[in-house]
Amino acid sequence: MKIGNKIRKLRELRNFTQEYMAAQLNLSQTAYCKIEKDETKVSIVRLEQIAKILSISVKEILSFDEQSFFGNMSPHPNTGHGIPHSVIPEEKKLYESRIHQLKEENKHLRDLILYLQKGS
Repeated sequence: MKIGNKIRKLRELRNFTQEYMAAQLNLSQTAYCKIEKDETKVSIVRLEQIAKILSISVKEILSFDEQSFFGNMSPHPNTGHGIPHSVIPEEKKLYESRIHQLKEENKHLRDLILYLQKGS
């Protein structure tokens, strides 16, 4: 996997947008996008900046392997969804919290749709 793709996958795991990353790096979204598409070379300084934003090390970016990360998953006892074994407890709590927030948002939107349908 190329470095840009690794950065993209890791960014997505953090639920960060390209716009957010670009702003943190003082780049345009287009310039940042070129990093993820491997259309521009990433200096070690830039890689260190990206690693800091993602709260990981440069080594973790370089060694990231999607297959080993997601291939080593066990089902969550309550949801049955897979959680990588390599996720630290704090990250696991963040993931579970985000999942809960999204479920609540989905419920609210479903309720809103039903309300609007009844009004029609």
